[in-house]
Amino acid sequence: MAALSAATILEAAGPSPAEASRSEAEKLFIKRMAAAEELAKTSPALYQLKIVSWAVLGYSFMIVMPIILFSVILVLIFFAVKFHLGVYAIKPLGLAVIAMLAAIGCYFKALFVPFPETEGIEIKAADYPDLFRQVRELASQVGVKIDRIYLDYQINAAVVERPRYGLLGFYENHLILGLPLMMILTPDEFRSVIAHEFGHLAGEHSRKTGWIYKMIGRWQTILQALSASDSLLLSINLRFFSWFYPYFQALASIVTRQHEREADRLAVGIAGAESHARSFLQIIVRSDRLSSYDTRELLRQYPHDGPVPSDFYRRLQEHMRAPISDKIAAIDSVEADLLSIPSPYDSHPPHAERIACCQKVSTLDNLLPRLKAEKLIDRFDLMAPVKETAIESFFGAQYEKLMEFCCQDFVKVNEENWKERSKNFKQMEERNAELEKKRSEGQTLTAEEELEMVVNVHLLKGVFEAAPLYEELHDRYPDNLEVSYQLAVHNYYEMHDKDRGRQLLEVVARGGKQFRSEACALLMSHFNKANDHAKYQEFEKLYNKYAEEDYFYQAERNQVSGADKFKAHSASSEEVEKIRAAVALQPSVKAAYLIEKELKISPEDRLFVLVVRLKVDPEGFGGDSNLTVAQATFNSLCTAVPFPAGGYIYIISSGSDALLKVVKSIDNALILGRS
Repeated sequence: MAALSAATILEAAGPSPAEASRSEAEKLFIKRMAAAEELAKTSPALYQLKIVSWAVLGYSFMIVMPIILFSVILVLIFFAVKFHLGVYAIKPLGLAVIAMLAAIGCYFKALFVPFPETEGIEIKAADYPDLFRQVRELASQVGVKIDRIYLDYQINAAVVERPRYGLLGFYENHLILGLPLMMILTPDEFRSVIAHEFGHLAGEHSRKTGWIYKMIGRWQTILQALSASDSLLLSINLRFFSWFYPYFQALASIVTRQHEREADRLAVGIAGAESHARSFLQIIVRSDRLSSYDTRELLRQYPHDGPVPSDFYRRLQEHMRAPISDKIAAIDSVEADLLSIPSPYDSHPPHAERIACCQKVSTLDNLLPRLKAEKLIDRFDLMAPVKETAIESFFGAQYEKLMEFCCQDFVKVNEENWKERSKNFKQMEERNAELEKKRSEGQTLTAEEELEMVVNVHLLKGVFEAAPLYEELHDRYPDNLEVSYQLAVHNYYEMHDKDRGRQLLEVVARGGKQFRSEACALLMSHFNKANDHAKYQEFEKLYNKYAEEDYFYQAERNQVSGADKFKAHSASSEEVEKIRAAVALQPSVKAAYLIEKELKISPEDRLFVLVVRLKVDPEGFGGDSNLTVAQATFNSLCTAVPFPAGGYIYIISSGSDALLKVVKSIDNALILGRS
């Protein structure tokens, strides 16, 4: 029997869950994109002609519509003058002219798409000469010029071409460097990343494709402006745009992906195929070290009642470069990336394609994704620490100066946040002490109170202190879905026990109302990465079912009318008195009734309805002033009334309101009456 290759096995398994669940619009877009890509390969000149033709069509519509509107205005003015129309005809004509002039303004506004300021902290060559020297040396190799350098705190690098004088052009090139990216890459790997960005400048990609993005921006401006003015032209423009944009985007996406491939080839030529591939892999296995979870763990090392950490970025540098201890998690990350299928609208090719230029990668192509991921980690020694980081090499003698600047910037930016954090942590400690005292006095804590204590321990002391407490709590409350969900997420993401986390998530997803949609979403993501089509579809169906149920659940609770069924309220006399006292503070209230709506979805829930009759009916004589009083009373009651469960406030609009007759027929409904 002939052996099957991994590619054959995967092909026989059918499309991935993400592919199988794509909408018809996405499938049609992919079909158009494939046709455009084939045309670009077989007949580049015809492809260029086609994309330019579509661009001309898009811009022509922007130009023709204002001309038509202006022509209509001239015709209206001509008729008004020629036939000496009276004042009653002139007024509506004038309003029509004003509306059309406003619409014309929308189109002209779209022609001037603003150029956003470059985001980040600008640094000067005088302060960091080593960085500028190395960047300019690399730029000269590529044949480009860098005018300004900016820093930010993301795992990121980018170049921006920005005109000095707006529409007049005279472009200058800005380089944006993400400091965390420089913390996880070696100098050669970082050179590959920067060379890729410089490749875009060398190919003038921004200028060549700038008109594509500007057209999209202009259309968004037109549609937003027309929508804000509630213009009748909105539907015409939406019809054209919904037809035009998918065709144009399918053509344009080929250009942007070609540019990414060109920039990759240049990066490989400058830094080498191995550094190019390794830069992607390092980002895959180390980028989660900047996650909110890891950041919280770092910050937890500092006393929460002390000052803002003044050495945070030094500790972050050591954390980012440190060896990776969890190989299973690293394999999971690389495997998921190899299996990931980018959105058809993504301008970048998949990572698996972009690293295939390296022989260390391409010789593993026949392996199944998980085995390939493990081999890549071993071949590129990704578990080892980053001995020399790009941030140290590129900043050279000014490295310490940079770290001091970043640490002080952290203090300045986070001063207020740190105070709020300290306040919240103190409240958690006090709350846990309060619950512990309650327990020591012999009182039984509810499952919700015990879970609150464990979550507080988790936030205050970290995952390893909380881990046994989560397990103990689940052993005692195995049917509590909130406890199960918290333990599932904790296992899946923080303890890297994905099997245990998945099992608990499945229990929650099938078990009831609490966290069921969130559990389904996490499971869909898990099974999509695992390429388990059947399981993905199972939880996708559940997710859609729950979404529909939640919609009707909320809809039933967000609307009350005389056609609904009601019953006498089940509130205690103490609860009624609290509600009555809150309503009595409103001098505009004449009478108040408390009833309950009979619910069809989850009828065990209680929905209290407070029906309020004002001294002056909102729809009675008095007009807007009555409505203002009604709105003010409603707003006050919303914040003041302590409903024992779900609540709804209904303001009687007039004496003929159907609900008024209903409430008067229900026993014990009246809780406040004034003459």
